[in-house]
Parts: sequence; structure tokens; C-alpha cells
Amino acid sequence: MAVIRYQKEYVDKILGDYSILPELGVQVETEKDENKGVEEVEFEITPDRPDMLSIYGLRRLLDVYKTKKPRLYELESKKPYGEIIIDPSVKDIRPYIVGAVVKGVDISDDDLKDLMQFQEKIHTTYGRKRRKIAIGIHNLSVIEFPVTYRKDKLDRVVFTPLEETKKMTGEDVVNKTEKGKAYAHLTKDGEAVFVFDKKGVVSLPPIINADRTKLTPGKQDIFIDMTGTDLNALTKGLNMIVTILSEMGGRIEPVKVNGEIYPKLTYNKYNIPKKYIDMFIDKKLKDNEIKKLLMSMDWVVKGDYVCSQPYRTDIISEVDIAEDVLIAYGYKNITPEYPNLPTIGKQKKEHIFHKILTGLGFLEIKTWTLTNETKLKNANTTSKELIKILNPLSEEFTVFRPTLLPGILTVLNESKKVAMPHKIYELGVVAPPEREMLGVGMCYPGATFSHIRSIVQSLITETGVNAEIKEHDDNRFIPGRCAVVMINGKRYGVFGEIHPLIIERFGIEQPVLYFETELW
Repeated sequence: MAVIRYQKEYVDKILGDYSILPELGVQVETEKDENKGVEEVEFEITPDRPDMLSIYGLRRLLDVYKTKKPRLYELESKKPYGEIIIDPSVKDIRPYIVGAVVKGVDISDDDLKDLMQFQEKIHTTYGRKRRKIAIGIHNLSVIEFPVTYRKDKLDRVVFTPLEETKKMTGEDVVNKTEKGKAYAHLTKDGEAVFVFDKKGVVSLPPIINADRTKLTPGKQDIFIDMTGTDLNALTKGLNMIVTILSEMGGRIEPVKVNGEIYPKLTYNKYNIPKKYIDMFIDKKLKDNEIKKLLMSMDWVVKGDYVCSQPYRTDIISEVDIAEDVLIAYGYKNITPEYPNLPTIGKQKKEHIFHKILTGLGFLEIKTWTLTNETKLKNANTTSKELIKILNPLSEEFTVFRPTLLPGILTVLNESKKVAMPHKIYELGVVAPPEREMLGVGMCYPGATFSHIRSIVQSLITETGVNAEIKEHDDNRFIPGRCAVVMINGKRYGVFGEIHPLIIERFGIEQPVLYFETELW
């Protein structure tokens, strides 16, 4: 799931009543940020709906659902505002670019933050960390067409990158700035693609824009450039951006790219998938009833057909249309049925740790086997051999977990409003190397090293192994309050009091004790 977060005051202003969102597939959670002293609202968006990664995408969803009046996006003018010329030199690095102009967008400071968050979420999810697509959003008033997209040597191009005060070569941008270091791997042999206008550099895709084109709060005319390796993804991605800017009050105007007009605000036509709808809803819906349900999900009805919005990237088959019908109809209104399928279960033999720990008052948990590098970094866990997901659908799940610690800390954070003490454990697979581990977490006021040691000692005693406990240093634990378990000269596990910095990063307010070990 992708997560977007805002201050509650801004959410109330833009969305009004949003209590229906969970029924429309958007999970909502409100909590107070103790550091800022304000309430924040967090929305979880399914990976197949990147168009809702902006608060204005959520507002559109709510408005259409309530009014049953689908959006009709159109170009303000058929005449291109300007032209983008693609030089053949970009072919071997990043071959495609599309663009558009949106005029008259009145942007508040909070709106600008939302737009930047939307851009970054699209980069991370739909854009595959900028490899597939990357977005540049610019102040149109400083752009002088025609715009040229071409390859050049990094050490030859000089400009002032976004939020910098001095001019830098492209090479310095890649080697010395945070964004440059993060995306240097998307350049090639000292060369990169650049977007130029008559005045100079507009952007160095997919890394950074020029500072001179940055947006500021106020009424803006906006130029969007989008570069990448997949023209279809770029076309849909551009539609997502311009329609969100339209929701903010903007007027969409076209740009010519090597003779082609963009954006292509195409409404794709489909038949109504009655057979799939009838599979799930016991009441036989009439065509007009289905059309009304689809209209409430922003589908445009044209005679016997329905048309998907140009910003939808998830419509692949009739099943996706049926899903929108079910959401609009309401899953709670569908009568559940047991499947006519006999199954025979068999109990799996449990490891003895289960019996011991439940006897000591612990609750078993199961957390995700996937995590992300930010959580690992927050848990002071680093590994040069992380197993990375090539095409992650969410920034939350990008690597296979090498340790159970981040998952257990996350559960302790999410349980902080529940009465203490918290005593949890998990037996789960980590990698590399692939192996099953035990993680034990304890959290409550006054928790000390001796408490976790007594749990470890109970496991050793009850299993009858000849183990030795030795003092140890590990940057995840408080110095002097950490030890390892040795069995027959081999290190099996480590335990102690988690370092306060880690506890703070995970938003936990009480001491945390932790034990992690291979199974014996």
C-alpha cells in the first residue's frame, strides 16, 4: 500500500466529510503527531490506483461518488501551446518525452506540498523509482519554447539545480547532490539526457529540475515534462498529472512532441461485463442500474457502452470494470456464501518455542516478509546483500527482510494505545541466507536487560541445550546491555535493550527489549 499523509485541518478543508472512503477502498487513520502538536490523517491507497495519491484525487472520488456526475476532461485549445523536439541522441538512454501545459492553477502552500508528494509517490510506485517515468513540473512563465530533449556530456552542461544557489556542472549534480547520488545509476558513461529551452537547462531527467523553473504558491501557469522508457506509461502518467491540476482549477492545453499532440485525454470504450457482475451479486442488476453504479465510480456512459477515464491506469479487462461495480454496490450488501469445495486440514508440528513462549504470556504475531530500506536503516540494520524487489508495487515493500526486528517494532508502535505490558514473538523466515528465526519483543515501563535475559534463560533451560551467554556490542542495543547466546561455540542469537534512538524513530514511548535467534 502507498501512504499519503496530511494535517487534518487541510484534509477537512479539501475533503469535507470523507467517512465513506473506507467503503471505496481507501483506508483512513487519524493520529496526533506529538512532535508537531497537530492531528494528521493518513490514507492508504491500493497500488493499482496511483491517480488517488493526491488529496485532489480523493476529492474527485468522493465528489463523483456523491453526485454520480463523471468528469469530462477536455483540452482548452486544439492549438499546441509549444513544441518539444526530440533529438535522436536520447535513444540509447531515455528515449521518450511527453509534455503538457496547464493554466490558471491557484496553488496554496499546502497544495504545493500535495503536488510534490503526488509527484514523488508516482515516481516511486508507477514510475518504478524514476526508471520507467520521471516527472518535471515547472513554472511556465520562465519557459521559452521550443523545448529540446537531447543527450549531452554531464561535465559540459552547467546550470543551477533546484534549491541550490550556485551553478554546477551536470557531473557535480550527480556526484554531490542528494538527488544526484540517488539516481546516478540512471545516467550512462558520463552522459545524460537534458531538457533545454531557449534560455538554457529546464531539467536533468530523471534527477532534478533547474531552480529557475520552480513553482511557488499563488496562481500559476504550469509546464509538465515527463521522460522515460515506456511511452504508454508516460501517456497515462501525464494524464494523471494534468487531470489532478485540472481538479485544482487548471485549464489543460496541448503541446506538440515530434508532431504528436499531448496529452491524449482518451476515454476507452468497454462493454458492460454482466457475466462477472452476476457471479458476485445475488441480485440480478439491470443495465441501467449497472450504469448508474459505474457513473458513481467516474465511468462515462455512452449508449450501451461505458468509457474509462484517461487517468485510469488499472483497467486491463472486464474484471476491473466489475470490481468498480462491486465497490459502488457495496461489499457489505453482498450476501457471503461458503464455497462448495471440501478441504481437509492437517496440523503442522510446532516448534517447542511456541509452547514455551505462550506459557510465559507472549502473543504470537505474523508480520510482512517484505520491508523497506528506510525501516531497516531506522532499526540500525544494514546489509550489503539485501534481496531487492525488481518492480515493487509499493514503497513500503522493496526488500526481503534480513531480520524480524523492524516488523516487531512496527507492531509495538501500532499497539502503544493498548494496555501494557506488551509481550510478542514471531517465528518467521529471513534472508539472506534464508533461514527461520525467532524474534521476541517486550515493551513496558521499567523494562530492563534482566527481564529479557530471564526469558532467554527460560528458553535455554526448557529446551535443555548447553548454552553460554556472553557480553556483546551491537549498535541496535544500548552499550553494555547486550549479550549473545553461544551453543557449542556457535553464535545463535542476540538480545538486550533496544537503543533509545531506534525506539524514537519507530514512535515507541516505552523501553523495548528484544531477542532474535536462529532456531535450535
